[in-house]
Amino acid sequence: MIHKDNPLPDRLERAQDSQPREPDMKYYAMRTDRWNRPLVLRELRQGRLRQGWGYAPRLDLRMLRDRNDRGEQLDEEEIAAWKNWRMLGGDDGFAVGTRLLLSNLPNDGQFVLVEMSGAYDYQPVQLSKAENINDLGEDYGHILPVSAPSKRAFFAYQDERVTAPLRRSMTSRSRIWSLADHSRNLDELWQLAQSGDVGAVQWDRAGALARVVSDADAAVRDKWHEVFLDRLRQSFQNAELEEPCKRLLEAIFRGADVQWTAGPTEHGADLVVSYEDPVARSGEPPALSWLLLVQVKAWEGAAHDLSAVDQIDEAFQYYRNRGSARGLDHDAVRRGKSGVQDAP
Repeated sequence: MIHKDNPLPDRLERAQDSQPREPDMKYYAMRTDRWNRPLVLRELRQGRLRQGWGYAPRLDLRMLRDRNDRGEQLDEEEIAAWKNWRMLGGDDGFAVGTRLLLSNLPNDGQFVLVEMSGAYDYQPVQLSKAENINDLGEDYGHILPVSAPSKRAFFAYQDERVTAPLRRSMTSRSRIWSLADHSRNLDELWQLAQSGDVGAVQWDRAGALARVVSDADAAVRDKWHEVFLDRLRQSFQNAELEEPCKRLLEAIFRGADVQWTAGPTEHGADLVVSYEDPVARSGEPPALSWLLLVQVKAWEGAAHDLSAVDQIDEAFQYYRNRGSARGLDHDAVRRGKSGVQDAP
């Protein structure tokens, strides 16, 4: 029962002691006291996750639950301590096998992953002079047994392997919050953490965008090609293919002059690509200019019609006589024609 003047969550009456059971791979994030980080880390490496707001016997979560069951009103300090209620267990609480992301450990902008290995306990720790920052004498009484992380098994928020939605969740101001929506990424990070040395892969905008484009391209490339070729066949025939071919050549030979020359006076070439020597030294005038002569045919399968080779041969003769076909391999044209003639 919740007292009418007590603003506690309705989950209070459902919280029960956590009992060992099979892991269900639940993930939660948890903030600890960043101002007493050395103490938290020291305890953590001994398998104890300690949380603050635990400096007096009356703040034991089990006692708070029992008092609530009796209908007693809690004071402000007890309500603040109860914000750790998930540590006690229950339907929406932690249980053995729950994995916790501890933010800002071991340093700001980093986190470690641990797994709960036992039930909640309460035992405040005596604080040294340096640790007694709130003049309480003792604190951090809320304890969860956890798997001790390796000193090297931590991740930076800006690690490339940490997804943007998970990074965004780190801005939560809650003391404890669910990471159920990030389980897939956290499973991957957990496996890395088990190696004991996760290394570091710095995230950067340009690299991340390049990988997004590459991954998306790889995922859709085959289907894209299939649809593109189908639509191309349905939309273009014969000489109509000269326009998409011209666009393709302009994309391949950036900066080149691609001329459409098809028609009654084409002299054997539908398209002529003019470009300068690609290996000329930067800043020096090119010693050579090149022509690529293109004849477009809407053919599929084996071709035995020599007309296209004859047209390219005609184009070579025409542009050579004009002194502008120095880049062409005429012998290759003749060999190609011979190969078609000899084919069965």
